[in-house]
Amino acid sequence: MISRSGFGKNNLSGDASYRSFTPTTLLPNPTITLNNEGVALLIEANKKLALLDGLSSRMPNMNLFISIYVRKDALMSS
Repeated sequence: MISRSGFGKNNLSGDASYRSFTPTTLLPNPTITLNNEGVALLIEANKKLALLDGLSSRMPNMNLFISIYVRKDALMSS
């Protein structure tokens, strides 16, 4: 059955069978229009992501580093 949000799909067969959900593509409504300010913000965000990616490659154990902040956030929000 296909709905607006997506559809369920049977995968494999026999004992290994399982169902998965495939969402429909999301089209922006209304359409996205970028002006000069929006483009400048996207460029700045891309620069920050590139910097973060470069710094993360220097971390010896990224999962441990991230888990510290996940725990901190969980503690602060509880």
